[in-house]
Amino acid sequence: AGYKSYTVKPKPYRKPSHCSARLKFAKQCSDWNFSDWKTVIFSDESHFEVFNRKNKPFVRRLPSESDKPFNFQPRVQGGG
Repeated sequence: AGYKSYTVKPKPYRKPSHCSARLKFAKQCSDWNFSDWKTVIFSDESHFEVFNRKNKPFVRRLPSESDKPFNFQPRVQGGG
């Protein structure tokens, strides 16, 4: 008892090479100051869902299990 139905949380799909590249970038920029960051151009990303998914996946879990790996579903940028 105590189990409830929840939608699966989306989780960005990242290859190990993506993770290592992000870590390398973070280490390179760890000592940047405000003037260094002023030279960076940030861009917004738009989300476009290619498929209209009416059936969202659900998982049955306890409320305390929200961050367990089985509650996530890998996804690609843009909704696939």
